Amino acid sequence: MQDELNLVETFRRAIGAAMRAISKHEEITVQFASGPSAMEGKTARLPLPSRDLRNWEVAKIRGQADALALRLRYHDDAIHHRFAPMGGDARAVFDTLEQARVEALGAERMKGVAQNLAIALEDYCLGRGYPDIEKREQAPLEDAVRCLAREHFLGAPTPAPARKMVNFWRSTVESKAGADLLTLSKHLYNQEAFAKKARHVLLDLGLIDESQANEEEPPEANEDSDGSDETPTENGEGEEEQLLAYGEEDEEGTPEDAMGDGTGDSFDSDAQSDFRSGEADKTPGEPGRPQPPKDSAPPDVPPYAPYTAAFDEIVAAETLCTPEERTLLRAQLDQKLALLKDGVTAQLANRLQRLLQAKQTRSWKFDLEEGVLDAARLARVIVNPDYPISFKQEAETNFRDTVVSLLIDNSGSMRGRPITVAAMSAEVLSRTLERCGVKTEVLGFTTRTWKGGKSREQWLKDGSPSGPGRLNDLLHIVYKAADEPWRRARNNFGIMLKEGLLKENIDGEALLWAHQRLLARPEQRRILMVISDGAPVDDSTLTHNPGNCLERHLREVIDWVETRSDVQLLAIGIAHDVTRYYKRAVTIFDANQLGGTMVEKLAELFEDPSDYHPARRRAMRARAGDRARDRRLRA
Repeated sequence: MQDELNLVETFRRAIGAAMRAISKHEEITVQFASGPSAMEGKTARLPLPSRDLRNWEVAKIRGQADALALRLRYHDDAIHHRFAPMGGDARAVFDTLEQARVEALGAERMKGVAQNLAIALEDYCLGRGYPDIEKREQAPLEDAVRCLAREHFLGAPTPAPARKMVNFWRSTVESKAGADLLTLSKHLYNQEAFAKKARHVLLDLGLIDESQANEEEPPEANEDSDGSDETPTENGEGEEEQLLAYGEEDEEGTPEDAMGDGTGDSFDSDAQSDFRSGEADKTPGEPGRPQPPKDSAPPDVPPYAPYTAAFDEIVAAETLCTPEERTLLRAQLDQKLALLKDGVTAQLANRLQRLLQAKQTRSWKFDLEEGVLDAARLARVIVNPDYPISFKQEAETNFRDTVVSLLIDNSGSMRGRPITVAAMSAEVLSRTLERCGVKTEVLGFTTRTWKGGKSREQWLKDGSPSGPGRLNDLLHIVYKAADEPWRRARNNFGIMLKEGLLKENIDGEALLWAHQRLLARPEQRRILMVISDGAPVDDSTLTHNPGNCLERHLREVIDWVETRSDVQLLAIGIAHDVTRYYKRAVTIFDANQLGGTMVEKLAELFEDPSDYHPARRRAMRARAGDRARDRRLRA
């Protein structure tokens, strides 16, 4: 009994030391009590743990403690209250966005903190019963926004217990506020700028009106909580001391031995040394974070945003036509497939299938002292009786669960042969990967009309204000969901040939949509392949906005995915060079190459980088030398 009490007391002291190290507040104390975690002055109240301190319980309590410590370190109550709306859902969403901000700051630098926060969030969602909810009314908007903001800020997937709850709101929040959430991720280090942008998220979601979103702060609000008259500005002034402190590790460190597991709460040493030496990004307010591309909008140009997202649609492909038309379009695709097949696609599909199946089956370990007799090496024993007999053993290979998303440009310029081959490739890819146990989804993106739709009509009714943003209605199409069998979805691929479907293309928002769908998946490896034939084009938007607004937004989204997310991104351009946008890209000039190129590039993504490690290559050469020597001895 005494040992159990000592264990809990040691854990309490360790939690207190960790909170003081993270928050930079030396006077923090910790108490264990029933009820939720909270800060009362300088005392942290945390849930009372059990006497045996199970591992999941330790991680959960550490996550709740880390969240409180990070809020003490990076949150300013005065700034928060200046910009917070009055009560209701708007205040709840505003508060959760701020909490997501401070947690992202800690999780980005401290791997142990990131793990603890994820476990605490998972426990929170389990406690709320989110895995069992059946209606949208049971899913709180503020918790859904919290998880979606976490995806944008960290590129981290939503915990499994929260996915059902988030999916009730995902399409609504992403279509209305996805662009502003992306903008928010650039202001994590500046609370004032973040709070101003958070108001625009509330406006997008219809929680406040435009007058509240642009409301000027009261002049007396320029004093911060400690009475000083200097506050951080949007450019990051006044934050220098805070950011320098953020890059410094506490001298006393975190007593990891007392915490009981191996997850460290200290900053990543490489990133820390880069920051101290000045090698990290020096833009005020955002050290160590990827910056917008060089051709981003100047400060006087408003960030990309839709004028209104009320008319955007995300639809299942089968809703775009009648069952009879769907069957007829599939027959047309089958006829074209018969003409386009040249054997290359089938050969590369077989290569991909062999590659994936080989990675999922067993491998062999050779030159062991026990196991199954290795008959291939008996010759050297016969030639030299002193040579030891060699054995081998089977071993499971480490093949990560994978999901592949194919995002197809459904613009008018894809009409004819390109869209036909894209549909063919989608079918080959889906069928091949399904045989290998890899889930695949096929998505398309276009607009509902040409040259602006109801969004443009609404803009005209509102008096045609300048700088309206996107002025067309998006149409995002799900041809095949990741969990849907290929046989059930195969007829949908023919719908790509539907006359009148292919219109204009707004790539940035489509890429963001596909990326967020992937983040919601439970698989460990996520691959996103984009098939397009050029830059984004929408006449109505480009006519009434800066000429590069769609291209600039696409570059920002690509940069964010490639630098902040664990999603592997690949682009295939048809007769247009897309390497100016994507780091991993290939351009083809003959539509017949599309199917083969897609499968070939996907096979490269599945290659294990360890296959090319120098030590592995040396071992392979040594085994090859042994085999050659054995052949010479037998000869």
